Amino acid sequence: MTAVEVEVTDAYPNDLARGIARLDPDALQQLTLNPGAVIEIEGGETTTAKVWRADRQDWDTGTIRIDEFTRQNADVGIGERVSIRKADAEKADELVLAAPEEASAQFGSDAAGMVKRQILKRPVVEHDTVPVMSSTNHPFMRSPGQAIPLVAVETDPEGVVMVTEDTSVELEDAGLPQQAKLAGATRSADDPDSSDPTSLPRINRTTVAEGLRLDEVRATIEGIDATGTDAGRTDHRRVTVEGTIENVAETGYERVEVGVTFFEDDAGTVHLDRRTTETRDFAPGHAWKVAVSYRPRAGRSPHSFDLAVRTTDR
Repeated sequence: MTAVEVEVTDAYPNDLARGIARLDPDALQQLTLNPGAVIEIEGGETTTAKVWRADRQDWDTGTIRIDEFTRQNADVGIGERVSIRKADAEKADELVLAAPEEASAQFGSDAAGMVKRQILKRPVVEHDTVPVMSSTNHPFMRSPGQAIPLVAVETDPEGVVMVTEDTSVELEDAGLPQQAKLAGATRSADDPDSSDPTSLPRINRTTVAEGLRLDEVRATIEGIDATGTDAGRTDHRRVTVEGTIENVAETGYERVEVGVTFFEDDAGTVHLDRRTTETRDFAPGHAWKVAVSYRPRAGRSPHSFDLAVRTTDR
C-alpha cells in the first residue's frame, strides 16, 4: 500500500481534540484520498485520524498538522517524521474506554452516551488516547470545555475501527487494568523490586534533540513515608521526573517539549502512562528546570521510564 513520509507540525487551533490530520493536495493525490478519508499515522506507534486539506500556506511543505493527542498516540513530536497511508476502517462493534482517575467518580447514567455522541464517526485504534470535551452535565471534575483524555483499552474488531451509531461504548473505572502497546520497555515484571511501591523508577533511555543538554535527571516519589508503612496506599503516590535542560546552540527554539513514558507493573503485566510538558521561546544560554509528574493507578508500581526532549525551530 502506498505510503508518504511527512514532517509533523502542530494542529490548527480549531482542530484540537477532533482527530483530524491536515495534508496538502499533493499528499492527498499521492494517496488517492478524499477529504474525510481515514489514514494510518506511523511514528513510534501507529494511530489513525481523518484527513482534511491543509490551508494554502501549508501547501508544498511536506507536513502533516496533528494535535497533541494524535502526536501522543503516534509517539512523535513536532519536527519528527511519520509515515502515512490510507486505512480501511471497520465499523466498531464495541469500544471500551478507561477514564482518568480524577474523573471516575463523576460518571452519570448517560456518561457513556455523552462520550459516544462526541466521538461518532471518529476512527480509533486500541491504545489511543481519545479526548472528549467536558460539559456542564458531565464535567468529570473539570471546567466545561476542557478536553478529557480517555484511553481506548479494547476495540472489537481489532485494528482501525470507526465509531458508529451501532457501536457499544463502555467506560471503565481508572483503577481497572489497562492494556497498552509498549515501545522501549526493558524490564520485566519479575525483576527485583519492580513491584515495590517505594522503589524509585530507573531510566530506560533518553532522546535529546541536537542543540540541547540534559542534566540532573532524577525521579522522586511523594506520598509514602521513609519506612514504607503507607506503601499499600498507591492512590496517594505522585511520581515526578525532574531534570535541567540547557540550550547550548547558537539559535533559539520556538518550543521545547518534554515527554516521559512511565512503565508500570501489575500482576505480571506491563502498562504505560505518558505525560508531557513544554516551554516556549527557549533562547540560547537559557536553562529550564523541568518536572513531569503523574499518579500511578491503584495496585501498580512504576519501575522505569523513557524521556524524550524535542524542539520546534523558530
